[in-house]
Amino acid sequence: MVHFVSMLTVKIYNHLELRQELESRGHIYQTNSDSEAVLHGYEEWGLDLLGKLKGMYAFSIYDSNQGVGGKGRLILARDKLGIKPLYYSITPEGITYASEIKAILKFSDISREPDMIAVSQYLTMSATPAPRTMFAGINKLPPGHMAIADLNGEIEIREYWSVLDNRIDLSEASEEEIVEQISESLTSSIRRRLMTDVPFGVFFSGGVDSSLNLAFKESNG
Repeated sequence: MVHFVSMLTVKIYNHLELRQELESRGHIYQTNSDSEAVLHGYEEWGLDLLGKLKGMYAFSIYDSNQGVGGKGRLILARDKLGIKPLYYSITPEGITYASEIKAILKFSDISREPDMIAVSQYLTMSATPAPRTMFAGINKLPPGHMAIADLNGEIEIREYWSVLDNRIDLSEASEEEIVEQISESLTSSIRRRLMTDVPFGVFFSGGVDSSLNLAFKESNG
């Protein structure tokens, strides 16, 4: 039994497929929300759920039945490509986490000391790679990773997905086969994102990518 679930920000594109499978296994949904797929999915598959999710998300799950001695564990998870951010800080008082750094800084026991290596990275690359942030006492969970913390204060950072392990080998494919694969991937990806309960729009950057997204949206809409 999952004792508590706290969603930070979740958009699951394949939640209908997951719902169909989970309901066939006896799970009873209370809402039509895609967030509910995370709760039922964890109850059914445990940590293996993360490999099944397709979407952008940053969430936490507290499981009262797991962890050292069955005393409970906290799971933090960030989506495979790191679209949604998830920050955390570990202090003697415990672990504090949020989708924004400013929320963590509201706590008085969080150090505001700057991370000078992160500052150097930002000035060099205009970005601060995970797990560093501009604050020495605050970490950023890397994309495709989960953090597992127990009540003893131990925390493990574990990778559950890597883009390098999920490449499609097209080295022997013809130009036509490559074009077909790209078209199928774009069509499938955009079709999933069209499943929404609210109006949506398309941002144009002036490049080929946003125009291509709109063209595929219109052909699949």
